[in-house]
Amino acid sequence: MQNQSTMRSKRVYSLDCLKAIFILMVVITHFSFTDEQRHRLLAPFWLDLAVPVFMVMTGYTFFLSAERAQISGFLKHFDRSVLGKKLTRVLLPYCICLAAEVLLLFLTGGLDVHALKVSARSVLYSTVFYGGWGPGSYYPLAFLQVLLCAPLLYVSIKKMPLVATVSGLGLAVLYEVFARTYIDDALYRILGFRHLPFVLLGMALYMYEKRLRASYLPHLAAAVGLLFLGATGYLGYSPRLFYRWTSRSLPVALLAFAVVWWALQHESFLARHHRVFRPLCEIGQASYHIFLSQMLFYGPLQALVQKQIWLCNRVGNYRVLPAALLLNCLVGYLWFRAENYLLRRFRAARPA
Repeated sequence: MQNQSTMRSKRVYSLDCLKAIFILMVVITHFSFTDEQRHRLLAPFWLDLAVPVFMVMTGYTFFLSAERAQISGFLKHFDRSVLGKKLTRVLLPYCICLAAEVLLLFLTGGLDVHALKVSARSVLYSTVFYGGWGPGSYYPLAFLQVLLCAPLLYVSIKKMPLVATVSGLGLAVLYEVFARTYIDDALYRILGFRHLPFVLLGMALYMYEKRLRASYLPHLAAAVGLLFLGATGYLGYSPRLFYRWTSRSLPVALLAFAVVWWALQHESFLARHHRVFRPLCEIGQASYHIFLSQMLFYGPLQALVQKQIWLCNRVGNYRVLPAALLLNCLVGYLWFRAENYLLRRFRAARPA
């Protein structure tokens, strides 16, 4: 396994490109489509697949980075030098996004500046239970939980790959049984446990990637996921366990697993032509910041835009979707580059 990790190039171009494609899906899915339009667009098969694919990629890249860093032992994952960098990459831009959301809400009248105690309470409540105000605000909170649980998954699957994978998926089903009775929708939305099977499958993909090349398992997994989405989205089937966020539930993890596996099969081609695909790769590297940008764009910023410029009356119109894509990609990319530059300067200036 160590030989496998050292042979990999510094960047996994296939995953960068896949991140770019699916962060565009995030921006599109949060556009003002009606349920009928989403149905006609077959949204469950591509737009709703973004978070499942990102979580599978999270498992894969977590395992990859741990192998490269030669992290041995469960507690080593929580060293300041390891966990601190990961938390900084997640929390710093997220806190900036939350601060911008609060500021925009004050500017647009969403928070009462004359009732600071009430406003502070509402800000805290929205942050803790909703992750913010923009669409997809649960994701950073869920991702932080996944980040803290991932070391346990990594240690387990490295020692007992098959047992850990099967047991983890079984526990995920039991969690859904428990959540059906004891966890309401608001709490279920922000808990990261429902994403752990996706992360687990991403780690399993790293372990078995070469073996799967001669196997029909990824194709079978894709078929199961597609059948589930077709049955629930278009044939009227109502599952008893996966009735909440159905198009992002555990059965869809199989399809996301297959999508990431398929992308990895094109790694050598993308690596050879990485100059051609460089713009797409850079969008992928900035995907988290683009996600936060769209939270602002579709959340508090939308109300401000509606009062100020011509876009206000056309935000829900599909004809401005390209503008939304371009704007969020540009803002997120510049934010990502500026943040990296400032962090490098800060670390270089900090005494050893």
